[in-house]
Amino acid sequence: MRYAHQCSNFNEFKEGNCFTCKPGTNCAIMGYYADTTPGLLENEVQPQAKLQETVGMKYYLTTGREYPYCRKFLAF
Repeated sequence: MRYAHQCSNFNEFKEGNCFTCKPGTNCAIMGYYADTTPGLLENEVQPQAKLQETVGMKYYLTTGREYPYCRKFLAF
């Protein structure tokens, strides 16, 4: 699974300031299983309400130019 990290801007992401995945916040599952993102699952009674909280948020992940496109970003 690939995760995108919530961050205010790309520079903050590159500097490694946005890599905490607290339960239900700050990260989103990308791709086929995107609907299983923990923040959306916490509110199964009213999932649409939780979905509205994520609309407009900025999420970042790293990709490569060539196959395989998935990359891991390591912050030290």
